[in-house]
Amino acid sequence: MYASKVGLSKSKITAFEQCPKRLWLQVHRREVAVIDSGGEARFAAGHEVGALACALLPEGIMIEAEPDLAAALETTSEIIASGKNPIMFEATFAYEGVLVRVDVLEPDGADGWHVAEVKSSTSRKDYHLADLATQVWVMQENGLKISSASIRHINNRFVLAEEGQFQGLLVDAHSLSDIGPFLKNRGEIVGDARAVVAGPEPVREIGSHCGSPFTCEFQSYCNQNAAPLEWPVSLLPNTGKKVAAIWADRGVLELTDVPPGSFSNLVHTRVHEATCSGNPFHDADGARLATAHWTF
Repeated sequence: MYASKVGLSKSKITAFEQCPKRLWLQVHRREVAVIDSGGEARFAAGHEVGALACALLPEGIMIEAEPDLAAALETTSEIIASGKNPIMFEATFAYEGVLVRVDVLEPDGADGWHVAEVKSSTSRKDYHLADLATQVWVMQENGLKISSASIRHINNRFVLAEEGQFQGLLVDAHSLSDIGPFLKNRGEIVGDARAVVAGPEPVREIGSHCGSPFTCEFQSYCNQNAAPLEWPVSLLPNTGKKVAAIWADRGVLELTDVPPGSFSNLVHTRVHEATCSGNPFHDADGARLATAHWTF
């Protein structure tokens, strides 16, 4: 038996919405996770962008989780109760067993608050909305008036004119109205997530959800009992993993099982044909044309 009351976080709710089995494994079998170098690099980039978001608001204060998260909860509560309303980084709230740490919480000057979720992407993604909704839901249930909320992401038109001057690097995609549909079912989602954690390991076949919106760290574990593939669809160059996820949803894992004429990408078509026929593709004329201008 697993405890029926398990602490959840924003990231665990996100994991549940991607795949209930991913959440269960994060809680009960964390040791079987495989974190690749790409995942580590993305985490490092996110941490760096978060640090810059704080540096751009030097008047803000950091809510430290020392000696633990209980201290962060208490500090946040005390600051809000004081009525001073400073800008806060990592302000911490909990409701119904869900704990969130808010990237940036800014007073709006009218007894309300602006919530900013900082992302290292160059635009707001669809999956960011549920993430933001979880935070807003917890804060509203704590009695906070949230007047606006945004995804604070990298401005892809930013040009660094002077070393160390990053004003304009981050821009807000205002999203409070867009998270409305997600806010309505947060309580239900949390209840379902808690039920999954309290129960046995869920059964879930591999599919496109394994790589969207995040590459699941438990793919090796879920694939361990599957027969080894000779020519997996994921071997296709460039977007092979995305293409493989689409075909996995249709029950097709081997490249040779994909019907002829299924690919719109010319390179994928050539790889598919060569794999199925066993005849390598050689474009001698194309190679000569491509190298004709080369010199020593």
